[in-house]
Amino acid sequence: MLGVALLVFCNGLLAATGAIRTPVAHVRGAGAPAGAATTTVEIAPALQRRLAGGGRSGFAIEFRERADLSAARTLDWNARGRYVYTRLHETAERSQAGVRRLLRERGVAFHAYWIKNAILVDEGDVATLQRVAQAPGVARIRELPKAELIAPERPPVRAAARPAGSDGTTDNVAWIGAEQVWADGTTGDGVTVGIIDDGVFFRHEAVVRQYRGNLGAGGFSHDYNWYAPTLQTSEPDGSQGEGHGTHVAGTIAGDNGAADANQRLRTGVAPGARWIACLGLPIKGNEFALPACGEFMLAPTKTDGSAPNPDLRPQVVNNSWGSSALCDGTADDFYRDIVEAWVAAGIFPVFAAGNAGNCGLPEPPGLSTVTSPASLGSAFAVGSTGNHDGAYAPHSLWGPAAEASEGLPTYPDPRGYPTLKPQVVAPGVDILSAIDGGTGYATMTGTSMSAPHISGLVALMLEAGECLRGDYAALGGILMQTARPIDYASGGSPPPGVGNLPNYATGWGEIDAPHAVDIAAHACGPQGFIRGRVTDATGTPIAGARIDVFVDENVRVYQATSGSDGSYVRRLPVDAGGGYTVRATAYGYLPASESGVRVQADATTLHDVVLATAPMVKVAGRVVDAATGWPLHAKIEIAGSPDSPVWTDPLSGRYSVRLPDGRPYRLDVASDIAGYRAASRELASIADGAVQDFALEADAVACSAPGYAYATFVLGEDFETNGTAPPAGWSRSSLGLGWLFGTSDEVGGSIFPIPAHGRFAAANDELGAGEGWDNDGRNDYLQLPPLGLAIDNPVLSYRSYYIDTGGRARIEASTDGGATWSALGAPKSAYELGAWTDETVALSGAATNGALVRFHADDGSTDGEPRFGGPWAVDDVRVRGACTPPASGGLVVGHVRDANTGAALDGADVSVASG
Repeated sequence: MLGVALLVFCNGLLAATGAIRTPVAHVRGAGAPAGAATTTVEIAPALQRRLAGGGRSGFAIEFRERADLSAARTLDWNARGRYVYTRLHETAERSQAGVRRLLRERGVAFHAYWIKNAILVDEGDVATLQRVAQAPGVARIRELPKAELIAPERPPVRAAARPAGSDGTTDNVAWIGAEQVWADGTTGDGVTVGIIDDGVFFRHEAVVRQYRGNLGAGGFSHDYNWYAPTLQTSEPDGSQGEGHGTHVAGTIAGDNGAADANQRLRTGVAPGARWIACLGLPIKGNEFALPACGEFMLAPTKTDGSAPNPDLRPQVVNNSWGSSALCDGTADDFYRDIVEAWVAAGIFPVFAAGNAGNCGLPEPPGLSTVTSPASLGSAFAVGSTGNHDGAYAPHSLWGPAAEASEGLPTYPDPRGYPTLKPQVVAPGVDILSAIDGGTGYATMTGTSMSAPHISGLVALMLEAGECLRGDYAALGGILMQTARPIDYASGGSPPPGVGNLPNYATGWGEIDAPHAVDIAAHACGPQGFIRGRVTDATGTPIAGARIDVFVDENVRVYQATSGSDGSYVRRLPVDAGGGYTVRATAYGYLPASESGVRVQADATTLHDVVLATAPMVKVAGRVVDAATGWPLHAKIEIAGSPDSPVWTDPLSGRYSVRLPDGRPYRLDVASDIAGYRAASRELASIADGAVQDFALEADAVACSAPGYAYATFVLGEDFETNGTAPPAGWSRSSLGLGWLFGTSDEVGGSIFPIPAHGRFAAANDELGAGEGWDNDGRNDYLQLPPLGLAIDNPVLSYRSYYIDTGGRARIEASTDGGATWSALGAPKSAYELGAWTDETVALSGAATNGALVRFHADDGSTDGEPRFGGPWAVDDVRVRGACTPPASGGLVVGHVRDANTGAALDGADVSVASG
């Protein structure tokens, strides 16, 4: 538990007197009488000492007011999420308003949260601490919460091939019985699992189809499906570590979907489920990212953190993180409110129990070693067994937890063991799953590998038993009651159950997927199955046909997909009225539908489907430049078509393709000539839209389409003549080394040397003599002269070299003389050293004369100490506007070939001497 001491405030001076209590602020709740008793603010002793000595530090401000969420459990799914989000958000906005205003007035950078009524300060001094402690409603000021990835027990072992069982299923997934569940048509369809980890490589063959942001035909939407709170990455492009988050996603839902049975690999428990992810464990800044990810899971947002929508929250959240400083069964109270908010909103919280190696403990680790927050009473903690033998894995941490759940009737414990940890165990030794890269796989060991088995199993249970969605008590109880017991003499107090069941090493035992899914299904009433084959008129099986089963498709549609032999199966509730409608669709065939299909309890209804071949319709059109009418060489992706993509003729811009009628299509068009914006079009019927022309707009920000040019020039700077001082009219921060000017030899760092690029401006922790600077998030900037931006579409362009190691780099603008600044963009990170990038940022948000623009770098430090941060170098800065099309001319098209052989030469550069 957090140790606390109290501060005495006398004439504005800090008295570090330990446990002396003095009134700090009056706090009145709703209806509190005037003159209510004053309260004291608890302050962590270590934080107190550091700030009293004149240092600076990040710290957490926790507020006294908490939202009452008890009424949420009586609401339906959407209303429940909205209620919890609204109550939490309103409570935070109301109680934090004064402190937020105080921090802004003092120029202190901070992060405000609503899922936990708290504010985390980046760096503050003793005066800020004093002012905050006097603010109404503050309950406690403490150190920033610390947590980290529960890393594998040993380094990942990459697989040279795709080893799996004879049917392509990994040993661990087969061991828990998931294949038996799939055989009944239950794969996790309709369920979303959230992943808080170190990132996910979303394009991996095993998880890309299951990513909720996958729109098909190569299109993706990351809004509401991916969030990186402290890093500037707009898509889940990989893990910050060794592929940990990708491995977790693969164990939850992995299936590469290969048509060739010899290439098929199913690593996931619920291959029909969807996943979303949040980067809660970047290289630096976990203390700020984790609570933000907690909010994202309850109310997903766009990738920039805007427009939260609790309707899109996942049903399960997988967590493979914890605090190695708390491997003693105690819990960091900071995360309690986050987990309990999830539970109130109906989200099942899965947590890895922790590994002995992470905590520096022997194997087996012994009693009360479970890490926080898995040790919370509200967390469903998961330990490890072998990958196919049901034996306790000695790296797995033990219970009991130090305290039980308080006031949580939804917490599952079927037989009265409120401090039991772990709840269950699952395979966690040498688990094969996906790793960063398109087709890579590796084995990892640890409770982080066990937890996603439970997340996947809950997805299977929710598909089979939809009435259990949001019912943490029922779902958790079923998982424990159906687990296969593992006798282990852990000892402990209170003592484990009769025959060591449960115990503090293996909990109630190892999960049993078929048993748990069957109990979940029948908890929602009698169920049966529809089974059949999809063929054409000749009896040839049709693979990949989609089967939709529904009573009212506006209420609920159950789905299945036919296999290579045309067969399908689907578990369904017994119909209460006139039966189900079964609709089958497949590419190249006309859809077929039949109503009145009845399902009886614990019985199978046979329903075969014959599909007629669809007539083919020619779809043709032209793709041109919207402003000039020039033909464009463009790629046209057609969702679901085996002929996709098709390409336009570069001389005419024309294309044509034959498509089967009877189904909707989406056409996604992208120019092969750089500088144009893509376009999409939905077609409900091919016959009604056989001519499909597209006019693509040039990107007015990049202004890189052939012949396009900026009409207005505002500023240009190459840093070639300014020496070591800022160019005329420019200014830079004076804190520490700040921004420096020169060549790579003059300003390059020793750890991340900046590639040669003439003279440039650079901010770098390892500049020059290798000294760093202390950055407070406000002063480290390179500011341009005041600009005349009252023009059409003003744009900043520059060359950039930026290595993201957990700091922050951004372009900011001000229209009030520098009083306030707004972030307009950020550089891409050059993950491969040596790569400068071309960057463009729209300045339309500051399109006024006298606007200020600056490059703002921040090393991400939160405790007042200089920290290592990657470099950011900029060069060739331009401010221009009004991207205009060419008045005349045309596109030149041709081939480049080998003069001797006539072979085509790909990638040759062609330029026009006159420019």
